[in-house]
Amino acid sequence: MTWWRRLCGYSGFVSVLVCGLMLGVAGALAQEASTAVPDDQMDEEDVQANAVEEPLSAPVVGLRITNVSVAPRDEKTASVTFDIAWTNSWRWGNFFDAAWVFFKVKPEGPSTGLGAGTAEWQHLRLAADNVLNPTGYSQEKGGTPLEFVVPAGDDGNVGLFVRRAGDGMGLTEARRVTAVWDLAAAEGITKDNAGKVQIRGVGIEMVYVPEGAFYVGRGNGPIAPYAGKGRGGMELNWLYKHTGKPSDTAAPLPFKFNIGDLYIWGVGVTRADPPPYRIESEAAIPTGTKKGALWAVDIAPEDGGEIAAAFPKGHAAFYCMKRAYPTAAQYADFLNTLTHAQAKPRFYERGHGMAIQRSGVSPHFTYSAPKPDQRVPWMSFTDGAVFAAWAGLRPMTELEYEKCVRGPRPAIPNDANPSFWGVQDVITLAIYERPVSIGNEVGRAFKGTHGRGAPELPADWPQDIRGAILRGDYFFGGSHQPGHLLTGGRTAAVYANADRHGANAASGGGPSYAWTFAGWRAARTAPAGDTAVGSVAGELDLELKRPAKLAKPFQPDGMLDEWADVTPVAVANNAAYVYPIHERFFGDFTSSPWRGPRDFSAQAWLATDGEALLIAAEVTDDKHMNEQTGEAIYNGDAMQIGLVNAAGTQWNVGAALTARGVEFQQWDGPNEALLKSAKYAVKRDDPANGVTGAAGVTRYEFRLPLADFGVNPGEECSFYFIFFDGDGFLDWQQKPVIHRIQWVPERTEPFVRRYYPKFALAE
Repeated sequence: MTWWRRLCGYSGFVSVLVCGLMLGVAGALAQEASTAVPDDQMDEEDVQANAVEEPLSAPVVGLRITNVSVAPRDEKTASVTFDIAWTNSWRWGNFFDAAWVFFKVKPEGPSTGLGAGTAEWQHLRLAADNVLNPTGYSQEKGGTPLEFVVPAGDDGNVGLFVRRAGDGMGLTEARRVTAVWDLAAAEGITKDNAGKVQIRGVGIEMVYVPEGAFYVGRGNGPIAPYAGKGRGGMELNWLYKHTGKPSDTAAPLPFKFNIGDLYIWGVGVTRADPPPYRIESEAAIPTGTKKGALWAVDIAPEDGGEIAAAFPKGHAAFYCMKRAYPTAAQYADFLNTLTHAQAKPRFYERGHGMAIQRSGVSPHFTYSAPKPDQRVPWMSFTDGAVFAAWAGLRPMTELEYEKCVRGPRPAIPNDANPSFWGVQDVITLAIYERPVSIGNEVGRAFKGTHGRGAPELPADWPQDIRGAILRGDYFFGGSHQPGHLLTGGRTAAVYANADRHGANAASGGGPSYAWTFAGWRAARTAPAGDTAVGSVAGELDLELKRPAKLAKPFQPDGMLDEWADVTPVAVANNAAYVYPIHERFFGDFTSSPWRGPRDFSAQAWLATDGEALLIAAEVTDDKHMNEQTGEAIYNGDAMQIGLVNAAGTQWNVGAALTARGVEFQQWDGPNEALLKSAKYAVKRDDPANGVTGAAGVTRYEFRLPLADFGVNPGEECSFYFIFFDGDGFLDWQQKPVIHRIQWVPERTEPFVRRYYPKFALAE
């Protein structure tokens, strides 16, 4: 029996029950972790040289910007200096989080919002001679080395992205970070009075989503192997690629039902199950019922129309908020820098007031956040849009939503995985989102314009929820459905009870329909000119492999001497290959995140001697652990090999160095011929005693006779490798902590050839 049928809980949180249980688990883990004290005295050069040794951070403190000050620099610019810190940060190549930092300034004098004078809060515009690390942007030595990215252009220079300069994980902290203020863009502020202004620095945690192709929709293959049909939620109104045949048009069932004031079509399909749509550029996308066009089961775009090139589709790189809501501290800063007239419609005391305190007498109100990292309840779509415009961000689109959840993985029915990139608050049975919809004319008019730091919405933005769609978790409590919309599900968002929402989530009480929280996640298109990042590494390489012949005789001894001149068929040294997905980064469901290539990485080779398939692998691992036997050896450090011949017959074998020695195991196969004829070796080299942070290496070698799994020269076969990393046990449930590295984006059952890498022997 294959490991994925037996090893529950490691492939994603796919049912309402599982998600609910894991939320409780995550809370317990967070409470336990909150007692830890991050070691902020570690020498940063050591951290960068050996990132795996950086201590974990307790997930209890969000981003903080403190000690903000201004000093004139010359006639045209001033220096803005601040300290910045946030816990649970990461960077592994182009998988990273960042902070979006911006400033509000107010010259001396009373505010018109308070009755007299001319001084109001205004957005600080930056000056930069380059997008990446402009002149004048720096930090004091001794903290986490940072990079600075200042988006340029007509709607640029309104803030900067701050991120780690090198690989690592944990606390990011830097003091006396300096940015450059463009005084010429300020009203009523010159070199003479710049040092006397009031200034507020605001930071929002973001996640980078790299450029690259991806799928939208439900998927038309087998359901994910870890979910039964219909479990975990309802995929409603999903997107798909039309075949051009009228009989292949997916359509709602001929009835609909309502939950409160929200009407939802029951969903079914005709005989054909249409494929998902692959977005491969930011070019315009044709929509409708013609062949190759993007279409939907319901809430469809225009038939015979298009999604305009300006509409953000998710192929281009973008940043989105790590969390699906502004924090109470961020929203309080927002309200405090608005005029009374601007703030009045953005604050409802019995809604927003559950997280934010208002003091003073109208119009002299001041807003504060007793719990600064708490999420803000009762936010309407317009509240979130105005906040985003004020912050220099923009709404996220529903296509970008699927990209930030699914990544480059194929679309699988009933897919309910956490985010591929480390974005939080998805698939949690707690928060639904309201991205811009392609299913109505208002949403499709969006051009991706960024806010300019003022609370006025750009003309192309939806002005209210009529241009949005519900994604994620839409849950009214009780027996109502859907609990999840899963990755591909979509629901119309046209009623007030799908807009301002979330009393229960903030206060612990309230009506049953408030079980879910109305989230709002802003985004910003990644700027051109950021040369430090590129497209994502780790997409599945499906090119046909031709196993080489070794120059030296093959010896299955675990030494790998004979493989020196052979190119690896795959190298896994970044987060894209690490599974379960939620273990790649810090997050709600993460108890022991992957800590970089020294923690766990691998490379593998294929060759042949004419009579057998030869396989070798080298795994870097900080510690070796396997106390299992028999079929359970994947519950510790182990390697598994999948082989599928041209007839579709599948074998699944593997080996591990256990406490009892090397064990070889077969999980799948029509007979035991391969189990009896295979030759194999596993050898472990641990680092020398006293070498701090060094990682050991485990080497695997296999000789698998071709005749025993039915492979002939010239036939196209498939293969996969999976490596397991056992790192102890979770005391609270006595289950092993297992990471995996795999070169397949989805394990399917039954086998689907298009998801697997291929090889063929020379004829």
